[in-house]
Amino acid sequence: MTNFSSYLFQKSSSECFSVNFEVGDETTWDNELFFPAVRGITLNESLSKLCELRNIDLNTCDAWLQDKSSNTNAWLPFSQDTACLVGKHIRITAKDVASNKKYSGSTYGNHSRKPSSSNSKSRASSFFNSSIEDGSTNTNLSQDNRLSLQDYDSSKKQPKQRWSGFFSNTKDTRMELLVEQLNNYAKNGIPNCQIYPQGQCESIDALYKLEVDWREIIDVSDLTERLQQQQTALWELIKTEVAYIKTLKVVTDLFLACLKNLQSVNLLKEIDTEKLFSNITEILDANVLFWRNCIFPLVRDMRRYKQPPCIENMLQGFLKISDTFQAYFRYCAEQARCQHYCRENHTHNELFTAYLAWCETQKECNRLRLMDILVQPMQRLTKYGLLLKAILRNTDDDVEKDNLNLMIKSVDDFVNNVNLSLKQKQDNERLKGIMARIESYDVV
Repeated sequence: MTNFSSYLFQKSSSECFSVNFEVGDETTWDNELFFPAVRGITLNESLSKLCELRNIDLNTCDAWLQDKSSNTNAWLPFSQDTACLVGKHIRITAKDVASNKKYSGSTYGNHSRKPSSSNSKSRASSFFNSSIEDGSTNTNLSQDNRLSLQDYDSSKKQPKQRWSGFFSNTKDTRMELLVEQLNNYAKNGIPNCQIYPQGQCESIDALYKLEVDWREIIDVSDLTERLQQQQTALWELIKTEVAYIKTLKVVTDLFLACLKNLQSVNLLKEIDTEKLFSNITEILDANVLFWRNCIFPLVRDMRRYKQPPCIENMLQGFLKISDTFQAYFRYCAEQARCQHYCRENHTHNELFTAYLAWCETQKECNRLRLMDILVQPMQRLTKYGLLLKAILRNTDDDVEKDNLNLMIKSVDDFVNNVNLSLKQKQDNERLKGIMARIESYDVV
């Protein structure tokens, strides 16, 4: 897509690692949990908050690094820095569990994986438990980015290596119209797709043109080693915020814009955009506001004065994070439902499957699927505290330390409030289910 090529999704250097807890009251052997991998944050620190909520004592547990290719486990200390765990899978077991239990495609440890079903209801997820299906779509557009109706295999829902694998000898007029529209988008771009386009203001332009490293702005010759480490940790916060906003724009400017344009020509009108994307546009607005008021001023000062910015400039933005990020309460509450709605339509709606696969093959997605992207807002909230703690570890000034501690407390309080809201919602749903079962019985 030519109109969107300058705004590609850039993967953050801090990715995630997955964890399965095989201890505690709520084992998650059949549902991986994802945690951000951040330099300077240990495995114990990453897991401590969730373990506290689940009454899991890590002192009585072992961590095992899972090598799925060779079906082996390697013991891992909880003091391990998570930066080297990007893309890895960790099993948390009781200390008595043998270390040589094998992993296979159907089992985790000594548990058997439950068969997946397109009709099964999505498990109620907490804020830290994001459902992401295994694997990712890795299809490529043909050279002229054209779609062919002659090669569609209607018996297979998964996209093939080439786009031609999506379209068959079917004479379905709606499919032909969809193919025509998608080819037109591939050639000319999606009409009216960009939210917050370049050229609005300095803060928005910085999202498109951010320096690769802080050393391109500040002269390091006058900085101590300790201060350089602080700036590196601070730049990680800045850089990952920009990458995250770009990820949100991939949803709004590609997936949502494409679907709305298709619906304007009477295609996929049966798809409810709110059930699929929830209030993702409000999430983007909230983070752009947070970027403008809290984080961009640091970049602006670095560019103007060629000196390390004043960390205190972030204080008010983080103290008001609860007001700025109110949209996250609804988004996190509806995320599991959105994932289920997406899976159901992907399984039963051929037009939706074709639309989704076309979007996921665009360069902006960087080989990620829509459901992989939709869980990132929840992951981002948990990451703010870790990034601030990494800055705090490399800070010596007492005033800056006090300010950072206030920011960390504000973020932790907000995350705890989101968790509490989700727990109350899940409890209410369970109570409604119990009441419905009770009322269905006749008095004997």
